[in-house]
Order: sequence, then structure tokens, then C-alpha cells
Amino acid sequence: MLEYGSFHLEIYTPDSDIDLVCVVPNFIDESEDFFDILFERLGKNKNIKNLVKITEAYIPIIKMNYSGVDVDLIFA
Repeated sequence: MLEYGSFHLEIYTPDSDIDLVCVVPNFIDESEDFFDILFERLGKNKNIKNLVKITEAYIPIIKMNYSGVDVDLIFA
């Protein structure tokens, strides 16, 4: 995972989210592996709340709250 956006630029505030890029090899499928399998596994983690996948956006994303911190996760 790599951070990007305001977190990477160190211009965030206490209520900002953390933007992460999940970098994977080219044989990993975004639809099945990221938005189905990973999403299901994240849903089993008791520290994750408000788990949402947004697949129809210009940049598809998984949004979640991990232990009180908002996280945006994209696939690359």
C-alpha cells in the first residue's frame, strides 16, 4: 500500500482521510480480486466500519473507517 493525496503531501487535518493505493501485479483482477474477494475479507475485520465499494466512479474506490480513521483505497 502506498499513500497519496493530502496524506502523502502532509497537508492533512485531524479529520482528513488517508488515501491509499493498493499496487498489485497485472494478473490480479480489479473486479473479482479487489472489489469482491478483498472487500469480503475487509468486511470480516472487526476494526473496519462503514465499508463501501464504489465501482461506478471515475476512479473506483473502497471507502472504510479503520479503527476510527477514514480510509480511501484504490486499485492500481
